[in-house]
Amino acid sequence: MKSPGGSIFPYYYKGGEIHCLKYGSKHKDQDKLFDVMRQEEAFILGINKKLKVWVDMYETKITKGVLDQLICNINNLKDHVDKLSFVGKGY
Repeated sequence: MKSPGGSIFPYYYKGGEIHCLKYGSKHKDQDKLFDVMRQEEAFILGINKKLKVWVDMYETKITKGVLDQLICNINNLKDHVDKLSFVGKGY
């Protein structure tokens, strides 16, 4: 199965599972990014377990608006996240 952002779910890594939130490669397209965030949020809230989450921000412009929306997104998911990591080079 794939998540709304296109990640394989569940993704097995080093003997465990990790869910990748593909918020990268959106460059300056905030509408597209925010749409994927909403879809991923609904997807994760529908799963009845805590997840290790990897947030990919590669090549996505990090503005104050993007950062505020990301904080809200992660905050809404806090009860479903066991561990959280960020990867990628923003600009």
